[in-house]
Amino acid sequence: MKMSAVSVLVFGIYIILIGILFLFIPQVLFGLMGMVLTDYLVARLLGMLLMFFGYYYVRAALKMDKDFFSWTTHTRALAIVFLTVFCLVEKASPLIIVFGAVDLFGAAWTFAALRKEKKAGEV
Repeated sequence: MKMSAVSVLVFGIYIILIGILFLFIPQVLFGLMGMVLTDYLVARLLGMLLMFFGYYYVRAALKMDKDFFSWTTHTRALAIVFLTVFCLVEKASPLIIVFGAVDLFGAAWTFAALRKEKKAGEV
């Protein structure tokens, strides 16, 4: 498996695990982010969506869908911007930025791997 696929596979598994946490123990994640959980259904819907997105990442990694890999670098890199703004404007815990940092790291890993594979002629 090429490194770009590994990076997307790892990220897919990560968001599936985060989704499971939101599904079963959302109060823990919300508490870590300095947020008060008032609607468990919304948190569990978020968990479901994260698990579904994770499934797409895993399947794309297994199929070596480099177009998908490239597209994900755009949105994953932007996550830290949104989460930082949410932290500043909504007064959420700065810990929420850690999730954005993980997204940014994953996007950079995928981007670098795609670039290296392209230079090596591994299309």
